[in-house]
Amino acid sequence: MSFIFSRCETEINECSSNPCRNGGSCLDRFNMFVCECPPGYSGPVCDVNKEAHKQGIPWLMVVIPLLCLCVVVLIIGLTFMLLTARKKRQSEGAYSPSAQELAGARLEMDSMLKVPPEERLI
Repeated sequence: MSFIFSRCETEINECSSNPCRNGGSCLDRFNMFVCECPPGYSGPVCDVNKEAHKQGIPWLMVVIPLLCLCVVVLIIGLTFMLLTARKKRQSEGAYSPSAQELAGARLEMDSMLKVPPEERLI
């Protein structure tokens, strides 16, 4: 309800332009209007959809689990690399006949060269 003219004789209806959106009903107040919004909408002119905000996934809900997963994978990878390096270091420089057997290092006795007999002086 706004008034025009110098003595405020004529009232202006702010709801005449139908400012409320999405099926909201307009209530004309003194020098202003108020929208009564239908379920699911809010805001001064019923332009905010509450359901759309609920359906959106906040970015933190996605980033935090992905970050945790990356940290866990990194820890597992570093642990595996450390254990592998330790195992390799333990076996370096050590004599291991079982490793030679697996590699097929067996020799036949007949194929060996015989040492020539020594000459005897009389």
